[in-house]
Amino acid sequence: MLSELWMLALAAMGVLIPFLSKPVHVDDPLFVWSAQQILRSPADFYGFNVNWYGTPSPMHVVNQNPPGAAYLLAAAMWVGGDRELPMHAMFLLPNVALVVGTYLLARRFCQHAWLATVAACATPAVFVSATTLMCDNLMAACWCWAMLAWLRGLDCGGPLWFVVAGLLASAAALAKYFGVCVVPLMVAYSLVRLRRPGWWLVAVAIPIVVLVLYERYSIQLYGHGLLTAAGQYANDSQKWDTAPTRIFQALIFLGGCLITIGCAAPWCWSAKVLVPAGVIAVLAFVIWTALGVFPNPETRDAAALRWVFPLHAVIFLLVSAHLIALAAWELARRDRDGVLLCLWFGGTLLFAALGNWTITARTMVPLAAPAGILLVRRLEVRRRLQAVLVPTGLKVALCLGAAMTLAVAWADYTMAKSARLAAVVIVHKYADANHMLWFVGHWGFQYYIEAQGARPVDVPRDTLIAGEILAVPLENSNQYLPPEDVAEAIGGVARAFPRARWVATISTPWRGKFYAVVARLALPYVFGSIEPDPYFVYQIKRPFRFPVGAPASDP
Repeated sequence: MLSELWMLALAAMGVLIPFLSKPVHVDDPLFVWSAQQILRSPADFYGFNVNWYGTPSPMHVVNQNPPGAAYLLAAAMWVGGDRELPMHAMFLLPNVALVVGTYLLARRFCQHAWLATVAACATPAVFVSATTLMCDNLMAACWCWAMLAWLRGLDCGGPLWFVVAGLLASAAALAKYFGVCVVPLMVAYSLVRLRRPGWWLVAVAIPIVVLVLYERYSIQLYGHGLLTAAGQYANDSQKWDTAPTRIFQALIFLGGCLITIGCAAPWCWSAKVLVPAGVIAVLAFVIWTALGVFPNPETRDAAALRWVFPLHAVIFLLVSAHLIALAAWELARRDRDGVLLCLWFGGTLLFAALGNWTITARTMVPLAAPAGILLVRRLEVRRRLQAVLVPTGLKVALCLGAAMTLAVAWADYTMAKSARLAAVVIVHKYADANHMLWFVGHWGFQYYIEAQGARPVDVPRDTLIAGEILAVPLENSNQYLPPEDVAEAIGGVARAFPRARWVATISTPWRGKFYAVVARLALPYVFGSIEPDPYFVYQIKRPFRFPVGAPASDP
């Protein structure tokens, strides 16, 4: 056990070390800025304004996450400053804790715990999230360790382990509100297993009390409850589509985010299942392609898009069918351990599809651990695993999934580097003492260009005057493009900032939306011909203000 545990922990650190220099990316700035605020005023974590949606707003309105991850980043900054390396190095702790927690949980449910851990953690959802400075893997690590302590409490019956479980569940919820879902999971399984109240209620009561106190404290600080506000934000944001569409979208993301587990499907099911599933998948692809879903006339690859999107979507949906079948098979066995795994898997999937403000790969992170364990339990029952031996074909399949995961993570890394380089080059080329350099768009690009003195446009208030410069990253969020009659494009610098050319986590033409889907069906990532990130620079020809209510584009 110890040798496997050490090997997994060292392997996790080893594969993450190349990503320690990853630039601040997507929503990372919200956590970094909050950490900087915590260093200034530890008790007032969101007491500042930020221009994230086109106009300055209080951070406690913009950031719909609790401050747990920001406090961890603040500790890293206190030691090593706000450079990428110390911040990512600090986040090695929750990432390794997630790997170790998954392994220890898997040991309770199957014999090949190391295989379940690899299958779960070598997935795009977990690994790409491990290379960010956001809160998802921190929440998942606390979740897994809370489950371990709670299960130990159920085994021994004493209150101590339930206290530990309650504190860890509280930490999960304060890392990300999604983490509170571990509480109803504890309640449901405790009732299934014990059918009576007991000390396990302590593990439930502690996070409830902690969140009530957190809500009261946030009301005192900011005049409204942050937990309540996040719930209202999620409810308001769900209006972008219907429940069936969200479920369908969530299944696409589930398969793509846990693709490594899907690679083992041929060893889990007989030919009587695999052949019809393959035929249905081929027919679905042919019909979808013939219908021409999501052609994009704005891209030169419109013809390719007709088949690229359906190909990815059908494969991902096939993986989702495999995962759901694993859970259904386990539920049919009526094994109490299997019931826990199914409650964990199914409940989290439903919340990711219908409870969160958007469909995102990051909400699939808590699903990885139960899915990996379900996979190995199925393989062991089918006697595909003997003692410590794993079939060579299965090893190759899992390595293929891990390779795809690394490719996706590397693509995300190169996109982050592209944004940082673009910010540096644009400032160097266009900033001068005589003309204000403005920008729209956010994410990591904002973090780096604003740090060098460029100013974000306050869309409802700022007037841009003749001669000033406006930088616009097109592969970004909340961009506001100036009309042609008031601004002249003076820099089409897209090809100066290349990224991975054959895979992307974010790609507008190919509908790659790893971090959020807010409008139409999309993919968590896409393999295809990826163009360099487009950045454009405009010179204002006459005084101009964006009209009130100007629409912000969503990539």
